[in-house]
Amino acid sequence: MTVSIIVINFNTFEITCNCIRSVIDNAINFTYEIILVDNFSTECNPAMFKEKFPSVKLITNKSNSGFAEGNNLGISNASGTYILLLNSDTFLTENSIKKCLAVFNKNKDIAVLGCRMVYPNGEVQHSARRFRTINWEILIC
Repeated sequence: MTVSIIVINFNTFEITCNCIRSVIDNAINFTYEIILVDNFSTECNPAMFKEKFPSVKLITNKSNSGFAEGNNLGISNASGTYILLLNSDTFLTENSIKKCLAVFNKNKDIAVLGCRMVYPNGEVQHSARRFRTINWEILIC
């Protein structure tokens, strides 16, 4: 089972390097590929990523196509059984991907999985919430 890990970069070389390093340090006991889509960064030459991380598959856009299109480009170049869209300012914790794979393997009817996100201070970062309805708006006014 292979995981294609897609990271989008736009002018965040150091932050993106930290993200990639956290993937390499924590992606243990499964096969993975890292696909880095550079969205026409101007702060550095994207080839610097290949110098630092030779195994990364680097895709360089000729324009900043945006986050969603960058992810779509990464997905279209992915070969993994699973796709992980990872923001460049994210740092993985120990076994985080392996734990997600265990959930997928145990529950074959799951197609999408969101992970718990935690701020550096340990506080849980809420990534989803319910849309407010007109009834909700009336109640809180």
